[in-house]
Amino acid sequence: MFYPIIKLDNFQGCTTIHNFPPNNWEKTVSSEKLIYVIWSDGFFWNTYFVSKININESIDIFTSNLPDYIFINNLAFVHASYEKLNTKLSELPTFNHFNTHTPNWRATIGIENNKTRVSYQGEIEPFPLKSSLLTFHPFLQFNEFNNYLLLINLVKTPEIFQSNLEIYNLLNNNYISTRKIKTNSATLISLNEFNFKINDLPVFVNRSMAAIAFGFGFNNHQTILSLEHTHPPASLVLHGNRILIQSQIKSKWFNKLINA
Repeated sequence: MFYPIIKLDNFQGCTTIHNFPPNNWEKTVSSEKLIYVIWSDGFFWNTYFVSKININESIDIFTSNLPDYIFINNLAFVHASYEKLNTKLSELPTFNHFNTHTPNWRATIGIENNKTRVSYQGEIEPFPLKSSLLTFHPFLQFNEFNNYLLLINLVKTPEIFQSNLEIYNLLNNNYISTRKIKTNSATLISLNEFNFKINDLPVFVNRSMAAIAFGFGFNNHQTILSLEHTHPPASLVLHGNRILIQSQIKSKWFNKLINA
């Protein structure tokens, strides 16, 4: 299990991790843990030891207290381990130290400046190398508001490669543009440049890479921050084979949205 810690231009990040379970009905093993920050340089996973965390404690990890070289991709990942990790790894650690599923063991993942902070509760597991993305963004804000799409990707290997993100307007299914996104990175894409109107609905498609997508925004004075998770298609499914249904939903939209 990994927890993003995000550093963007003009914004710092703070991730709060907890060493106590999210429920009282799943069996867990309570123990002291070692907290690391992990990031990719394109060749290896690098680790930076932060602190020990005792049972029933929480710890705040601020990007401002970490070396700048960690955030070459605007993103690193907090990881709790029972054992010491080497300073360089060819693959991410695979052992889940938490063993809870309802809900998953989550952290508070925040973006902040010197005026305010915004956060969400979440975690991330590595995406398969062969995956895809379909997300809708109904969270555009207007009246001097800066709108962005924030995409977070994690794969098991440290290689960093680019892929095309296609941007459409669902109002008329028109292709708008294409932008590059990267693995093991946080990619920030400005949406204001596309001049979406209040009744428009942006749609984003990547046919070869998955990511966690957010609508991130702030007003001109940066006194208001906004961070809204755009949920994947499977989140709309309550029963049955969610993976199969998500695949069917994606195939339908991928065939409908063609950047020709």
